[in-house]
Amino acid sequence: MKKQDVPLIPNVITHNINNGRKNKVNNTCTDSLISHNNTKGRKRNLSQLTKLLLLQETSHCPCIVSGLLLLKPNNSNNNNITELDNNFKEKFEQLLINKLISKNIRFRSLLLEKEKQFIDLKEKFDIKNHVHFIKIENSINNLNNFINKVQFSKFDENLPKWNVFVIEGLEDGIYLFWKIHHWIADGQSLAYTIMIGLTDNYNENSLQFHDFYRNLFEKRKEKAIFGQLDFIYGNCKEFLFQKLLNFKLFITIILLIMNLIFLLLKFLLFLISFLYLFFTDLIISILPEKETIFKPNNKERKITGQLQSSFLYSSLNKDYKNKYSLKDLKKISKITGATINELFLTLISMTCDKYRLQNKDYNENYNLDNNFSLKVGMGVNIREPPTEFNENVYLNLGNYVGIHFLNIPQNLNLNIQERILQIKNYSKFTKYFPQDLFHFYLLYFAGTFLPECLSSKLFQLGTKRVTFGGSNVFIPKVLNNLKILDYSIERAIGFIPLAEGLGINFMITSYNDQFGISVVVDKGVIGNVGDIIELLNESWEEMKSTFLKNY
Repeated sequence: MKKQDVPLIPNVITHNINNGRKNKVNNTCTDSLISHNNTKGRKRNLSQLTKLLLLQETSHCPCIVSGLLLLKPNNSNNNNITELDNNFKEKFEQLLINKLISKNIRFRSLLLEKEKQFIDLKEKFDIKNHVHFIKIENSINNLNNFINKVQFSKFDENLPKWNVFVIEGLEDGIYLFWKIHHWIADGQSLAYTIMIGLTDNYNENSLQFHDFYRNLFEKRKEKAIFGQLDFIYGNCKEFLFQKLLNFKLFITIILLIMNLIFLLLKFLLFLISFLYLFFTDLIISILPEKETIFKPNNKERKITGQLQSSFLYSSLNKDYKNKYSLKDLKKISKITGATINELFLTLISMTCDKYRLQNKDYNENYNLDNNFSLKVGMGVNIREPPTEFNENVYLNLGNYVGIHFLNIPQNLNLNIQERILQIKNYSKFTKYFPQDLFHFYLLYFAGTFLPECLSSKLFQLGTKRVTFGGSNVFIPKVLNNLKILDYSIERAIGFIPLAEGLGINFMITSYNDQFGISVVVDKGVIGNVGDIIELLNESWEEMKSTFLKNY
């Protein structure tokens, strides 16, 4: 397989469909500027967590989330928008205004970082500053190069911080590349904003999605120790009502005693959870992560701010259509008893061991036979769904993410089964202790009550003690086969920003029975992101051949 060598800022020449002439892409998109002083809207304060998020942003670690959607015209192999529909540009812009801008204040608001406020531009908002129609020659590498050119470039300070690029000219179909500042949305809420807010046929599946989301949340709660205690309490209560139905006074007294006992048990479990998570984090913050070729240092591996991204992604062409099948991943999950997240971590573990072996000459003293583990800071969506279906609630989710600290083994002698078993053992406690909620509220209270310098240091403490960033955006099956302006959404993949102190992160996105994995690296740490993508592909093929050879 040929390596994907992705240059940082390639000189990609594109056709700008807006004006019909050949030119280089304008990264800042300053078609019309809006002066802060001319905006008469009411200034609103940012939340404490958003303020804390902005404190972490630097020139080499921009807080940008992005997503790539592949659209396929129905009953046509023509992927040139202007030939298919002369009015597509106007229709798409109007769709954004009606279904996104009018409903989500963040997308039409100007961020005032110094004042830590934002202003709703309302009628001053101009959609033409944010939608860009691009034509790229028929090559997936050219698409990757274009994404690298615009993905981490700075936003115009005088405009709301988001852009969408409509890209035509590729054999697969028409691509939408979304680039959004993290203050507007996290990866999961960005996915839901697009899938819920912009699609033609979402309403057909809205209630099923709402039910799925609630059931998923309830299952997570049941697995946690507090959920298991509630389950025991519910069963005891039901037993009393069935067996002692005629002794109402006695039942009342027993229930009162039971309530007191279970409240005490909940308090004790809360205390145990708090102490366990507090000391776990304390150990993580004190004990330094092992120095490897994935971790920046102040010598040969420095954070440079030269960011690259690439992705492992199914093409629609011929043999590649089901190359990264979610059904295959679920079959392996059933065979091994591992969750999708644990298989994702296994792929990262395998890829990193392969990369270490590939770069064994990097340091003569680097012992490849060592058996050790590296930490992954995995972002987890912790927002609770509304009690009743409400489209606007889903469209205004914002950032509501906690962190799980997970371990992956690094040992070249491990086979896949042993690797999966180790990862399952590492992650079993995260199912029972609400680590994500703990970190979320810890940062919330730190941002509220501590000085900015201290709360910022607390935020950075975790990222400095992990090697990888990770995220999993799962778009449920009930949202398969969605359409935007009658174009079918065939694929989806997301990208997350590098946190301060990290040189590499991974993100898995699943939609429409396919999955994709994106990788973002700093070139000062990982010279070529294409090497990681190639090894990820090898790891997936090895996993499939190990577990699915009889299917």
